[in-house]
Amino acid sequence: MDLKLVEFKKFLKEDKRKEDRLITPLNMSFTIQISMDNSSQKWLGSIIIENINGGGLRFSWPKKMKKEEVLNLKIDFLDDSEIIFLSGEVVWCELMAGLGKSEKAGKKGGYSIGLKFHKMKHADRRKFVRFISENVFEQYFNNFRDVLPA
Repeated sequence: MDLKLVEFKKFLKEDKRKEDRLITPLNMSFTIQISMDNSSQKWLGSIIIENINGGGLRFSWPKKMKKEEVLNLKIDFLDDSEIIFLSGEVVWCELMAGLGKSEKAGKKGGYSIGLKFHKMKHADRRKFVRFISENVFEQYFNNFRDVLPA
């Protein structure tokens, strides 16, 4: 077996994440869920998702968010022109690197937010899984193109 292919397989085996993170430009807007009826709320965003996987996503926002705060999301798969709607909750919120606690975070880049998805509607889940799986494979393939045998 080709040595480069062995190295690639070793890398995949040693990656201990539950799910691969996909780094691709996706647009997201959100509302903060205050009650079950959010029809009067304005969508906030549009922001670019930093990374995403089957369980959640990471994004930056100028304001601090509370842990367990529930967000309604609208994610736009830019290349597919499809939009899915789902909800999730904040699992962590960290001041971005280089910012002291006394500095105004909003003026310096803000906070990095980790969000865990809630259960999705079946049709949205199918779109989401298809998009993620196709793009994760492409991302791995592009990262290791020189490692794979010709």
